[in-house]
Amino acid sequence: IDSIIVNSTALGFILSVDELLFSSLSTPMSLHMMERLQSKPMYDLSQEEELDDDVVLGRHEGTKVQASPWACISNMIPGKLLLVIIIWFLALADYYYGNCERSEDGTWVSQTLFIPKDITLTFCQAFLPSLCPVESQDSPAWIMPTGI
Repeated sequence: IDSIIVNSTALGFILSVDELLFSSLSTPMSLHMMERLQSKPMYDLSQEEELDDDVVLGRHEGTKVQASPWACISNMIPGKLLLVIIIWFLALADYYYGNCERSEDGTWVSQTLFIPKDITLTFCQAFLPSLCPVESQDSPAWIMPTGI
């Protein structure tokens, strides 16, 4: 009986974790909106309950869609998530190609760092550095150590 009590307590905790996370991480406005939601039935079965089982099964078989594996995968992966991953990958690749160089062993290491001559930037220098490069000092402030 002890294991039943422990298991039921653990199950109660597991089932309430999502509500705990939502209540602690949500804004007051979203909590208010969730409290105001009213439940709606997902579908109406009143017509199907009056029909014969074979007729209902025939209707169901007629509405089934044969989906390709690609369609199943595209339904499981949200498009926005895929877009964010692609943008993240492109930004990461841009960072490595713009700020790093390949070493002899194939790893990416930081380029030599030069300090800018002026600490103020124009709009073009801040947001379009490839079009409006920032002037830097002649001597490097940091060089990747070799022979480590």
